[in-house]
Amino acid sequence: MDDQQSREQFDTGLKKIRHEIKSRLVPHGLYGTITDVDSGPAGHLPDGSRIELHAKGRTIGKIV
Repeated sequence: MDDQQSREQFDTGLKKIRHEIKSRLVPHGLYGTITDVDSGPAGHLPDGSRIELHAKGRTIGKIV
């Protein structure tokens, strides 16, 4: 598998995780911003990613 295809799968996985987080919070009235920051070399397949949720003036992060 080449790096570009691996990167696409990684990005697709992050998108699914962000969507799942939002879909679980909205029924509870929590609307916020979900961001992700890659860790590792830029442009290639990262070592991991940190997902952060900003809602109601608070921020929480999780490394995936």
